[in-house]
Amino acid sequence: MRCKNVVLLVLACILPLLAKATGSSADAVYIDGEEWSLLAKPLEADSAISARLYAFLPENRKWTTANYGGYDAVWEMVGDSLYLKGVSVSLYDENTGKYTEKNIKADTLHCIFDGKVSSNGIFAYWVNGKIRAGRGKTVRYFHDAFFRNLEQEKVMDFDNGVAIGSQTFNNHRTAGLRSEIDIAGILSVRFPWDEFPEIKAGGRISFHLKDVAMTADGRFVDCLLEVFYNDCDGARVNITDQNSSCVKAMKELLASVYPWEVYEIYGERIAVLEGWIVSLRYPDDSRDRLGVTK
Repeated sequence: MRCKNVVLLVLACILPLLAKATGSSADAVYIDGEEWSLLAKPLEADSAISARLYAFLPENRKWTTANYGGYDAVWEMVGDSLYLKGVSVSLYDENTGKYTEKNIKADTLHCIFDGKVSSNGIFAYWVNGKIRAGRGKTVRYFHDAFFRNLEQEKVMDFDNGVAIGSQTFNNHRTAGLRSEIDIAGILSVRFPWDEFPEIKAGGRISFHLKDVAMTADGRFVDCLLEVFYNDCDGARVNITDQNSSCVKAMKELLASVYPWEVYEIYGERIAVLEGWIVSLRYPDDSRDRLGVTK
């Protein structure tokens, strides 16, 4: 239960960032002398600080959709406290047409933080809530903000710049089917259309999968399914009864395909199918018939 709560809390932190619709570049943080990727931008957590930072940084700095602020920050954990060591920017040189890296150390940023600079850097007194640091290969990736997981992650809970709790997790992935397009094609061929003539007439059916349970090696166990399709009269039909013949047929179909991709994130098993809406289209005679090894 403890790990599950961590998963929910972390997702609550990162899901609001999905609106940025691109993967964000990470800051760097040093923990016990080792470099980690800080999967957050703490300087954006306080609007007043970020506004002063933007006013201070050179206007000709490079920015991308992965780095809207146009800077990368370096942090360090000193004991349980988080300190800003400096920021770096890439500046455009009109004479050469190239970008050059400029590092701005913490002692140069004192005007942004009301002179609150020490030998350790700038104490991140404004930082609160959960922040993740990760290292190693990417285990799970979505092209949105920091919605990704690395092989090893620390989930740190901050109170005014001080970590009041920290947990370390080892994440991994079991390889399997993961392409929604390929999966929809496979399931479309295997779905028993002739058993559901009212669905076959419409030529398409969709399933929303939630609470997906999988074995560690990628075998489907169970889930909650919502079914929706247009019948032969064009009327919209929604089915949530897990005992309906249509839902049972889809679950049998999911169990016939093996293996699905499975993630182990923060000690919890997560199926690649979780939250998917899979749309199946009746395969006409002109389409190649797909198969998959059980």
